[in-house]
Amino acid sequence: MNYFRKALKKEDLLFLANTLLVALLFFSVLLFSSCHSSQKKTSGRGKLAVMAYPAPGTYPSNYHLEVTLSTSRDAYIYLTLDGSIPVPGRATTFGGKAPIYDIPIIQDTWLCYYAVDMEGNQTATNCVSYHIKPPPTSSVYPPPGAYNHPLKVTISTNIPAIIYYTTDGMDPVPGSEDTSEGDAPVEVNIPSTLLLKYFAEDNLGGREDIHSARYIIDTTPPHSEASPPGGDYTHSVSVTLRITNDVGTIYYTTDGEDPSDKSEDLYANGGSTRIGKVKVSDIKLNSSSVIKFFAIDGVGNREFPPDANPPYHAEYYVINDVPVLYANPKGRYYSETSITVELDAYPDDTKIYWALDEQPLEQRSYLYKHPIIISGLGDHDLYFFGVRNGVYTETKKEVYHLGYVRPPETYSEEFTSTDYIDVTDSTGVVINTSDPGTVRLDTYHATFLQNVNSSDVDLGFGYYRGYLLVAERFGGMVVYDVSVPSQVKKITTFGINPGNTNTGPYLDVEASENLQIAAVTYPLGALILDISDPTSPRQIANFSALSQIFYSPPVVKIEDSYLYAGGYKNNNPTLFIYDISTPSSPSLVSTMEGVTNAAVTDLEVNGNSLYLFTADGHIQLIDITDKQNPVKKGKILACTNCSGSDLAVYGDYVYAGYNSSQGGNLSIVSFSDPVSPAVVKKKVLPLDNRAVNGVSISGVMMTVSNGNNGVWFYDISDPLNPLKKDLVTPQMAHNNAFEPGENLIKNNALFVIDASTGFRTFEVPYNLGDYLTSGEILSFNVNPNQYALKGVKLDVSQTLNKGGVDYQVSPDGGTTWYDITPGNYVEFGVEGNDLRWEALLARGGPQSSPVLDRVTLTIYYAE
Repeated sequence: MNYFRKALKKEDLLFLANTLLVALLFFSVLLFSSCHSSQKKTSGRGKLAVMAYPAPGTYPSNYHLEVTLSTSRDAYIYLTLDGSIPVPGRATTFGGKAPIYDIPIIQDTWLCYYAVDMEGNQTATNCVSYHIKPPPTSSVYPPPGAYNHPLKVTISTNIPAIIYYTTDGMDPVPGSEDTSEGDAPVEVNIPSTLLLKYFAEDNLGGREDIHSARYIIDTTPPHSEASPPGGDYTHSVSVTLRITNDVGTIYYTTDGEDPSDKSEDLYANGGSTRIGKVKVSDIKLNSSSVIKFFAIDGVGNREFPPDANPPYHAEYYVINDVPVLYANPKGRYYSETSITVELDAYPDDTKIYWALDEQPLEQRSYLYKHPIIISGLGDHDLYFFGVRNGVYTETKKEVYHLGYVRPPETYSEEFTSTDYIDVTDSTGVVINTSDPGTVRLDTYHATFLQNVNSSDVDLGFGYYRGYLLVAERFGGMVVYDVSVPSQVKKITTFGINPGNTNTGPYLDVEASENLQIAAVTYPLGALILDISDPTSPRQIANFSALSQIFYSPPVVKIEDSYLYAGGYKNNNPTLFIYDISTPSSPSLVSTMEGVTNAAVTDLEVNGNSLYLFTADGHIQLIDITDKQNPVKKGKILACTNCSGSDLAVYGDYVYAGYNSSQGGNLSIVSFSDPVSPAVVKKKVLPLDNRAVNGVSISGVMMTVSNGNNGVWFYDISDPLNPLKKDLVTPQMAHNNAFEPGENLIKNNALFVIDASTGFRTFEVPYNLGDYLTSGEILSFNVNPNQYALKGVKLDVSQTLNKGGVDYQVSPDGGTTWYDITPGNYVEFGVEGNDLRWEALLARGGPQSSPVLDRVTLTIYYAE
């Protein structure tokens, strides 16, 4: 939209501005001369020609391409950088006396040009293409991190390229003896801990930045210990387990069973293994016990090798001389009908007596000599006690449920929400059950309403009491009645010709309902229009010196009774503040020259804070509490190698749309500390290959125009984590050539500038504070007893309405998902006890949604 203002350096801007004015004067002289002579002057000299250097073609993005246009003799050159035919006087046409040096090419560009010599001879228009090729991008696999074994790391690229890398922490330098190279992909041996540095370079010399990847190779097993150690005690003991040489996890038991790191043995199904990180404190032992434990560090090194016997520590705590006694395995539910149980005691000279299904008395129980086989379907009670040196243990009991098949249980969710599904990071999906009803995809894509044809609309919107004010590039300010968004009506056009410039562009329009005025900018200033009668706007004031650069019109905002403008003065970017409480007699309150280092591309006012966005990607905060003495506060680069396009403010957060040679995106900047702002998110959009031309906020909804990708809708009720809600695509706009620019939402309608046609209107089918666009429902864990899972059967009550619902179930908390069809059973191939289900709703049409009334899961357990 304002390409040159974003792309050219200040010196280039001034040079081209001056030469353009000279060119206009020159053509006026030619026009005057033509009225007095019907004979064009000719010359016997050679043919007039224009040469471009360097030659058109493909160049790497780090080449800093600057083109020079020269001619075979004295002449003026006229050019455009957007592929259009140069027309002197248009905002997109630039010119000057040949040669013209240092025309910056920062993105794919069609350069069109022609020359006119001093005798009026003119060359044909020639258009040439310069393609800026992005540098290659490289990646490593496996990713950087800690591993418990040597690695082979592969460095890959997205296009053919040469990889340069080092493994000694030094920056790679092609040709250096410490730098290795090879055609991508390359394999790098990582035998021990090291810092890998690398970059890729393509055949044009395009080179990416140096990447660093640290790999830690840790093969040392952890060591754990108990404090105090096992022994004889005359009182209860509080034991602490800790890893002494590393970080990791301790697995332990206190009931005699062998500890395990398998997830199904942690708490589930009566399993006795417990876990702790690095340290486990205050294990209370009030009676004689054994603690068995081992450690695994953060990279998977085990304290004991798998074939160790035993693969754990065992510390025995004998309290008041009572022996330690336990059964292994413990009693619980078993699907087997026969099981072998061992009884263990410490010290070893302890005698153990046992009996099945009766209270053992010493005179009629069995002395334990070998493992006990318990057989038969049903429940079996095993009693046992120990004796040593006349000291008896208490009688212990373990119950073994053999041949047990846990009957399936049913989980059913009756949906009663007619409003929305609230997605939260901490709890998954919460279903509102306040009122009876159903859950459905009750918000659909914004519906296309109308295409409003207009003259080269790619600049600015303003809104005034049911009327849309559109600043057209060359058509003036057009007023539309948008009170019925599906029946937009053109009311009138206010032609703008300030200072007889006879040209645009008319960059920006800002309306004030309180003052009943609109401010419309033109190349060197701005007009104030009385719009109390929208059908008949009239000019009441003219700010004629807000900018000195013909093709860089100022940007404006009206807040309360003040007008703020970002323009130029004395060749410096300047902030102007005017008191417009009497719109027909505005008074200058203050100016701040050199307010930024680059041209202001957008500004926003929020209370006493004014935010300036610049052509070099900076955001400058100005404190305007004292309008006569505005004060600079924090300044921050919102993006790198980019140009700012549009800002929107929500509380202390600024959402900054920007563009670069790689495309556009949106960053989030926090100004909670006005002096030290911080970029909290660099890229919000999932795609960055298209320009971002507009950012708007209404309530908690943000809309972002993203070139031919379309217009994104985001919920920013959590300002740091915008939630993607919708995308209006070119196809939905009934046109593949959809080039969205500035946008705004009013009266549940989205208005979007489309540079190719005018502007478009869409119905916004959700309330701005409370709405649903996601078609995904994700449950909590519905296996609260943590029983091991075998499989599930799914039944639903649903109405598809030509749409569809896809269902999935997971036995392990969402790590592994299985597709399941209503009415069918699926058996899990992985172990787990955290059962979750998911439904994905797909529309049958723009306003046709499936309806989901009930989901029922029949749960089958593994034991």
